[in-house]
Amino acid sequence: MILKIHSGSCHCGAVRFEAEIDIAQGTVKCNCSSCAKARSWLTIVPASRYRLTSGAESQENYQWTPPGKSGPTIEFHFCKICGIRTPGRGEMEAMGGVFYAVQVPLLNEIDLEELAAGRSNMSMAFTIALIASRLISASSEHRRVSRARGSISNCSSAERRPTGGNPLKLYYSTNLNPRVAVAVARHLKSPVEFIRASPRDPRHEEAFRPINPNTLVPVLVEGDKSYWETDAIACRLSQIACSDFWAAGDALPETVRWLSWGKDHLTAMGAAYYFENIVKPKYLGLPPDQRTIEGAEDDFHRYAKVLDDILASRRWLIEDRLTYADFRAATIMPFANEAKMPVEGYKNILGWASRLDEIDAWRAPFEGLS
Repeated sequence: MILKIHSGSCHCGAVRFEAEIDIAQGTVKCNCSSCAKARSWLTIVPASRYRLTSGAESQENYQWTPPGKSGPTIEFHFCKICGIRTPGRGEMEAMGGVFYAVQVPLLNEIDLEELAAGRSNMSMAFTIALIASRLISASSEHRRVSRARGSISNCSSAERRPTGGNPLKLYYSTNLNPRVAVAVARHLKSPVEFIRASPRDPRHEEAFRPINPNTLVPVLVEGDKSYWETDAIACRLSQIACSDFWAAGDALPETVRWLSWGKDHLTAMGAAYYFENIVKPKYLGLPPDQRTIEGAEDDFHRYAKVLDDILASRRWLIEDRLTYADFRAATIMPFANEAKMPVEGYKNILGWASRLDEIDAWRAPFEGLS
């Protein structure tokens, strides 16, 4: 099996994704009643090898129950702007859990010889059985690839399902860390209820303390459990989504490194500009303290140069793919202009920040929330 990373999108480009696929292993023209009407031409991809890179908010869902079945097999997706079908989501134990049915015409730059070698025409049921047999026969290789890539997608059914039988609740504000948590939830299409909170308000503080003794947001409540701290929330939501957005396995040390570095260096130095140029004048009615800003400037440039040099040879921080490390290290970047952070001249950081801004969940995490 020779996996290649293919990018793809709907017609208007609002929904974009990446998938690791060996086209020569086979594609199918599904003949179920729904796919027959849509003339669907598909390849089946395990969730560990599929990433929605932008446009989660632009997708709508459709489900139907085939005759003789107790429930839907696939959750079909389509772009609500241009109407084109986007990769559908299914879950079957025989398939190793969650999988995606990726439409071949959505893929960019397909090798026509590989495509010709892998084309077939069969029902979805037979397709699933065939692909499942391939997955089982190659399971050891998949585990090796997952470890090398840093996937936590081989999670158990218990991990994939929120506990307690109730919707997840994410308490947030529009500050730095809660912004990251909300962006993660929206990027992963997590089944959460977003609740804006002010836990330090004297009227709410004691009531909030049982779910976070620090009386801070963000907090993720899952049944009788609560997760406070942004990184813990991102990790848990990635588990529930069976996503490799939280790079684990062999990549876990890199993930931890960037989480630590971002918090202690870039974000810490950027926070001086954020507090002095945004928080003080906007919320406290006070002028910025130029001595504080000047005191942070040397360290800001020292760490910005480190990041800029690293990004000179890669698009993303880990495995050259989007991961939570990028979200976390960029915590301060959405406020760079308003905070008057001296980022001019760091072209690689600015390019990285621009790529992040192409992701709807990162660019506008609070859009549509109360």
